[in-house]
Amino acid sequence: MIIETDCLILRAPQPDEAVEVYEVVRESAQEMKPWIDWVEDWSSPARVEEIAYRCRVWFYNRETFTWRIYRRDTRQFVGTVELHSIDWDVPRAEIGYWIRSSAARQGCSVQLAMQSWGIKRIQALCDIVILGKVIAF
Repeated sequence: MIIETDCLILRAPQPDEAVEVYEVVRESAQEMKPWIDWVEDWSSPARVEEIAYRCRVWFYNRETFTWRIYRRDTRQFVGTVELHSIDWDVPRAEIGYWIRSSAARQGCSVQLAMQSWGIKRIQALCDIVILGKVIAF
């Protein structure tokens, strides 16, 4: 599935993009580590490729929806957005995302979840940092 907005292209993870995704994770790892516990697990392009295959299975099973985010104008890979912890009885989902450091603070939308699957509520668990220590909610 591909979703296009005025600024972004979102598409399912592809195994052949593993090197590019791995390099972006390495570029942004220091900023991501306090917030994202899997950064060290993405230890090689082969591992990223394996994860891409797993994401596709989760997508088809309607367990987790993962998209790679690309800038529409330059086709630059900028991050990933995911709907997970889905409860179809409500229906509700949590959103998780990460953006490469050099593309941060340029905006992101979650309307696709509401428009594509009728999600009524999206939850985001936020962490705060107090005196250099991450405090999770």
